[in-house]
Amino acid sequence: MWEAEKTGLKREEKMNRTDDKRISARYDIREIPDGYYEKTTDGGRMDCVPVPGYRHALVYVPRAAGKEGRYPVIYLIHGGGNNPEAFFGEKQELENLLDHMIANQDIPPVIVVAPTYYPDDWEDVGVGGSGKAVCAFEPVIRERIVLLIDSLYPTIPERESRYFGGFSMGGVATWMAFLEQMDLFRTFIPMSGDCWYYGELGGSRFADETAKLLAEKAEGQDFQLYALTGTEDIAYPNLNTQMERMAGYPVFTDRNTRYSLLEGGVHAYPDIRRYVYHALKELLGSAAFPELGNSGALGKTMPETGMTGPDRSETGQRTLPETER
Repeated sequence: MWEAEKTGLKREEKMNRTDDKRISARYDIREIPDGYYEKTTDGGRMDCVPVPGYRHALVYVPRAAGKEGRYPVIYLIHGGGNNPEAFFGEKQELENLLDHMIANQDIPPVIVVAPTYYPDDWEDVGVGGSGKAVCAFEPVIRERIVLLIDSLYPTIPERESRYFGGFSMGGVATWMAFLEQMDLFRTFIPMSGDCWYYGELGGSRFADETAKLLAEKAEGQDFQLYALTGTEDIAYPNLNTQMERMAGYPVFTDRNTRYSLLEGGVHAYPDIRRYVYHALKELLGSAAFPELGNSGALGKTMPETGMTGPDRSETGQRTLPETER
């Protein structure tokens, strides 16, 4: 059990322990460098893209878009009761963070899409209502959102270059995507959310069944899974239990599955943006793609298409609940 390891090992020992390629919790989440939340003068832009029947999606478009080449796409799904603006923050924290990461060559230029799983007329944004909305979201991603984004922007339209992540209820959506959309996405980043396939809080209430199902879906597949949460997060007990059970299946190894914890991390977007920074640097940085070097561009490029996306739209002042800021 990881709890026994946590009390019996020093932090450095836990971070370096591999246990014969068995996945284990690591306390390795980086801090965001000073200045990365500050506005830049030559960063990307934010588009507000209408999604028929599902309000809109916010799209971060790197400055490089429109030039030769195509770019990976990161889909980020918000938490329950929130909206696409939640990930980016009232002061555009995520937009600024991405600008600095790209400018400093932490990652190559990427397109980031934040849609919503709430239909236009959806009113029940509580736990139960949000769970129902997430369960009905899979065909919307497949039949509307991915096709729409690929038609508007110079994306790399292949599963290897699509990343799906989410926070809280968005983490629940990420596990559902892992189960149902492996043909569309190769990399999944659930943050502070467990799998609810068998019901609410499924990571703990149905831990054995959930781990078995995920292992069956993963068998024979090429995928990357990176789960992150904080030790003081309300979702920690559920996600941690689920990851412990998953570690018992040989299909999940340190080659395709990682699990990182933030000591004292809580269920709020400031910590979640730190998870995004860390995960993208791990998955898209020079360590993951040595060919990135100093070029600032992912190795694979495609001919220029002339697609530049819709005109930039102002989304107005964004207000989040105090607990989510």
